[in-house]
Amino acid sequence: MAKSEIKKYAVIGTGSRSEMYIKAIACNYKKAAKLVALADTNMTRVAYYNDRLVKEWDYKKVPAYKAADFDKMIKEQKPDTVIVTTMDRTHHKYIC
Repeated sequence: MAKSEIKKYAVIGTGSRSEMYIKAIACNYKKAAKLVALADTNMTRVAYYNDRLVKEWDYKKVPAYKAADFDKMIKEQKPDTVIVTTMDRTHHKYIC
């Protein structure tokens, strides 16, 4: 697969729901997908997944953003897709 065909993903919301997406990108689909950023209101959760990326999934750490810096994350990382795994009541903030 050509590098231009690799899709870049960012994940906003790093609670337990996000694991299936983060792990899939880092492990099962790493030839077709690249994780470019993680964001959350809780930076401890972001650090937890960054540690797992390195220690468990043989992946590199990705830039970490506070949820309030969502627009900055989009501007800097330019993901093709953002996976929203925040609490249901906050999805609209990132989808709209």
